[in-house]
Amino acid sequence: MKKNILIVFYPLSIIFATFFLFLHGCAKETNGKQQPVKHATANMIEMPKRLISDYSGMQEDDTVSWIWMKKGFRLDNCRSFKVYPLKNFSMVDNVLAEKKMQEVLQDIFRVPEAMEGRTVAAGVMAAIVEMKPEKEFVDLFSSSLDSCPHIEIEIVIFDEDSKTILLKLCHSKKSENFDDALQKIVKDIKTFFMKKA
Repeated sequence: MKKNILIVFYPLSIIFATFFLFLHGCAKETNGKQQPVKHATANMIEMPKRLISDYSGMQEDDTVSWIWMKKGFRLDNCRSFKVYPLKNFSMVDNVLAEKKMQEVLQDIFRVPEAMEGRTVAAGVMAAIVEMKPEKEFVDLFSSSLDSCPHIEIEIVIFDEDSKTILLKLCHSKKSENFDDALQKIVKDIKTFFMKKA
């Protein structure tokens, strides 16, 4: 009897294993787009890196998730902006997303044409602190929003001379499609800084 069970069970286990590997391969299909690459440390248990070390005083905003601004600060105060290279603290490399965010920051923080009354030489640092370009295999069976592709970014503006922090921003977006999440976070960040100019 035991022998008969083994004879039936073994082929079935091979079939199920092959089926799940096939589904996993389908889930990883990117339709010709760049395949995101996980960092080698993705399976290690570690605290995620953040650009903002102190979240005290940050408040929810209508356009972005969280914001803190030094009292009286406006972008109009800045005579120049030095945009530092974008950092990626997430567990995934996605060159297209990183390039897009860097271009957006360069576009937002352009050197102003009118210099009168502007006194601050500002530094702008930004980091992608969380990024999930596609659903994992186990997420295919979940309807939770947490399983959706998403991106989270932090931005810090500071006075280059005094090193005083002038603004801290944290914003994230989720969507069924990562490109949609990326477009939405770009739109929100642009809208926020247009209002603060």
